[in-house]
Amino acid sequence: MRKFVIDENLAQAIADYLAARPYREVAQLVAGLMALQEIKEDETLSDGE
Repeated sequence: MRKFVIDENLAQAIADYLAARPYREVAQLVAGLMALQEIKEDETLSDGE
């Protein structure tokens, strides 16, 4: 699976948009956003994949 880095502002904008939608339409997407993990500044984006 490919992995991406997402800016905090973009993630918040997506979450705000989804919050205005009916729960049944967006529940899985919201759960995916909530599962995003922070990458620390000193970590590299390459993990050998």
